[in-house]
Amino acid sequence: MLFIIFKYVFSSDFEESELISILDECLEDFPNIQALRKEQQLCPVNLARGKDVFTILPPGFGKSLIFQLFPRLAKAAMKSEMCSIVVVSPLVSVMRDQVEQLKQLTFSAAAIGLGEEYEEDKKAAREGKCEIVFRSPDTWLSSYWRMELRDGKLGRQTGAFAVDEGK
Repeated sequence: MLFIIFKYVFSSDFEESELISILDECLEDFPNIQALRKEQQLCPVNLARGKDVFTILPPGFGKSLIFQLFPRLAKAAMKSEMCSIVVVSPLVSVMRDQVEQLKQLTFSAAAIGLGEEYEEDKKAAREGKCEIVFRSPDTWLSSYWRMELRDGKLGRQTGAFAVDEGK
């Protein structure tokens, strides 16, 4: 199950068809995927239009692709340098795998709270250099993390939060 919580509105000026067209261009960053399912299109498009999104899709449906595409869509639509999404997931091994795969696809991604070997990720996220930041639930409520989201560069550029329950 994937829950996505929208943080702020990018632009209400975009029509759905315009955002779908931009999203199709962003899909070029994923060489093994030729087309999106309708549900995969509507989630990031509705987020970019400022709508709340609550998504429940079956296993194997490509939910991760939804939150992976969002920063690229927002960046292209807003013509901005960076937009981030913070993903909370209880599955540490899945987070590690996704970060490595995303980096191979030229995404800037980080996993926070997974141990000392990820200190470089923590620094990159804090400096606002990540499109996708994964957090484990046990680190989500730390006072340092709340301060970082409230006052830090990552907090200022975060466009959405996703909770991936990992089943």
